[in-house]
Amino acid sequence: MKKLLYLGVLLGLAVSACNKAPISEGSVTIWRRYAVAQGDSLKIEWLKVDGTDGYVLYDNSSGTLQPIDTLEGDTILSYVFGTVCTQVGVSTILDGELGDPGTVDLSLTALDTTVLYSRNDPDTTHYGYFRVDLNTGDIILVDSAHRYQSYGFLKGPQDTITFHSSYILYENDAGVRLYRETTASSLDEMTKAPAPSDSGWSTVNFDSAGVALAAGDLFYFWVDECGIGAPGWTSLDLFGKMEVLSVSGYTVTVRCRWQTGVFALRWLK
Repeated sequence: MKKLLYLGVLLGLAVSACNKAPISEGSVTIWRRYAVAQGDSLKIEWLKVDGTDGYVLYDNSSGTLQPIDTLEGDTILSYVFGTVCTQVGVSTILDGELGDPGTVDLSLTALDTTVLYSRNDPDTTHYGYFRVDLNTGDIILVDSAHRYQSYGFLKGPQDTITFHSSYILYENDAGVRLYRETTASSLDEMTKAPAPSDSGWSTVNFDSAGVALAAGDLFYFWVDECGIGAPGWTSLDLFGKMEVLSVSGYTVTVRCRWQTGVFALRWLK
């Protein structure tokens, strides 16, 4: 299990250094990629290429990487992408010839299955608390003795399990939220998490009624990196999507995918 990433610096440069979506270098060197507009859009910045006529921007929202916009001159060195996709890029253009694009890969983590437990489970080896590794999206179970380190927990009697955030009782650093998806029929159809202001997100407070879980449920998942007393979107948050595979006794089996390449980006294609 990789070490959890604990961040306290909110400066843009520090955040962009932690965003790790793979970059391939072409005729242009991309040096920053980060979420803007509360995770609705992706901004990239690149190094100036002297003498170019301009820059061409690309995304693969059509299925393949294609030009979508052109910037004239060599002085504009950033661009905001607003269409959900899994790859963006930028290249030079000189005398009508396009250079090879430098690209950013926005692929999600591989589908990962995790078994969770209600904290009411009498089996003491079944830990009912959990946290999420912000680097990998791994869900890490936490025993009750260390529940102060948890982001969330499950509770309830057999076959009647609810999902809860630990904030602020046990962990004043982060909390977890769910948004029940009712229009998609699979995780593949869920390509963008709702805006943080959407009232459909579950509360981050631990004393809420919680979110009932049943087999077949689909959710968007938001790890809200609250800081102390400041829940809401920040550039250190993590978004993913989750399917409940089964609820049996005190056990809930889920599978998730996460956007770990760029913190706080809500694109989940």
